[in-house]
Amino acid sequence: MTSDQNQNPMLSRSGKSDPSGKLHKRLDIPLSEELEDSIIALATLAGLSKAEYARTILERHVYGELTLVRRMTHRAGINTSEKYPKTDSDE
Repeated sequence: MTSDQNQNPMLSRSGKSDPSGKLHKRLDIPLSEELEDSIIALATLAGLSKAEYARTILERHVYGELTLVRRMTHRAGINTSEKYPKTDSDE
């Protein structure tokens, strides 16, 4: 390795830690080539890897839906606050 490479190491991952902790579960989803190409393009525009982008979209959909369920159960008088703390979007 040259001294320039020692000063600027190239990381194989983004170097960001996920707030959810270690990500060790996998989800294998068959896709069309067109959908995969679109995900790759959008991930590139967002500055993320394909996996990071897909995970972000899934989390946004799932947790966004969960927030909706929390609001519906709150209106119905079902107490979920102990198990599912409020998020900023619940206010």
